[in-house]
Amino acid sequence: AHLQALHGLVWQPLAAALDGVERVTVLPHGALHYVPFAALHDGDGWLVERLEIGVAPSAAAWQAGRTRAPAPRRRALVVGVGGPTLPHVD
Repeated sequence: AHLQALHGLVWQPLAAALDGVERVTVLPHGALHYVPFAALHDGDGWLVERLEIGVAPSAAAWQAGRTRAPAPRRRALVVGVGGPTLPHVD
């Protein structure tokens, strides 16, 4: 119920302007930093099911992330617990 109320207050006023958009970056201000945008619910589904949502703490941080060259790939250690739902994890 809370996530639906937040959707109505925060996201619904923007919905028409974002029609057809697949990816959104949110730059929240003040108390909006605490809003779990991906978890907002419109009564039919979660917002993250309809959109790819990114959140940046500020426009400067967002711009720096867009202009910075990607870091070179490095090795990764991936650990998982296998079972019936993850048959390829040993």
